[in-house]
Amino acid sequence: MKNIFTNCLVLAGMLVLSFQIKAEIITAVNGPGVENWNVAGTWDLGRVPKCGDTIVIPAGVTVLIPANVDLDDPANSACGETHIIVSGTISLSNGTRLELASGVCLDFKDTGTLTTHGGGKGVANVQIGGSTEWQASDGDWVGPDNIGCSNALPVELISFNINIKSDYVELNFETASERELDYFIIENSRDGSYWQEISTIDAVGNTSSTNKYITKDENPFNGESYYRLKNVDLDGNVNILEIVSCSFYASKFLMYPIPVNKVMYMEGDKLDQAEIKIMNGLGDVIEIEKTLIGDKISFDFEPIKTGVYFVQIETPSLKKTERIVVVRNK
Repeated sequence: MKNIFTNCLVLAGMLVLSFQIKAEIITAVNGPGVENWNVAGTWDLGRVPKCGDTIVIPAGVTVLIPANVDLDDPANSACGETHIIVSGTISLSNGTRLELASGVCLDFKDTGTLTTHGGGKGVANVQIGGSTEWQASDGDWVGPDNIGCSNALPVELISFNINIKSDYVELNFETASERELDYFIIENSRDGSYWQEISTIDAVGNTSSTNKYITKDENPFNGESYYRLKNVDLDGNVNILEIVSCSFYASKFLMYPIPVNKVMYMEGDKLDQAEIKIMNGLGDVIEIEKTLIGDKISFDFEPIKTGVYFVQIETPSLKKTERIVVVRNK
């Protein structure tokens, strides 16, 4: 008999953006430390960002710009279609510039920050269309704030939440309004590089009323993973509404032998952190001798009468109850 317990934590802030279906989304992948903008391995597409990309820096990720980044090429019209969505941090080294074309959407979410690395106050700067929009002497640029970003999104998202269940992840989201929408897509990824679709949900379409949606991932990744919520409008355009990071760790508890004769054993991860109760059919807690040895607990059922009992295991995130039967061998 196995019981699976999960713990899920949403780590990333909201990312809201709009792009045409032809645009490429390139996302900074969280590593052990600060990531380098100019290193291909920092990005899920295995290359550095280019003009026309939708560049996403999730919450909890810091991307360092150690040398000038130029996304302002007058000969390339795609440069003006670049979107940069920051829920994490962009850090400019001393004397470096981030050069962007006119028309760029530079969007800092609630947790988004632009700062400097290694001094250089007044030297590091961000230019859009040749005009300096920020320099280090201005202090950190903290969201929510944006330049050149349209607020006419086809959906107004209220929330996107992940709820813990015994053996799956429940995902629910709520919209305040929708305009010419077709459907929503939820995808997951183990590393933020490769995404797979796990659910599509029909949208209401056109509404100014609140609507709630719910689906689930019945096969979540164990450990760190990512979920993103998108919508598709009636013209086929795609919006990324939110990307969240989820820590889902399954702790497995194995009880044997079942039915129980004199002794029952329980094995599992971090048993010392679990509260375990044995109850009778009336819900009364039965006092029983138990011994923890490594990753195993033994329960002495010899003094306990035969019958049906319930084992309740409680962790900080979940309470689970399993039925067992106590018998006596002749």
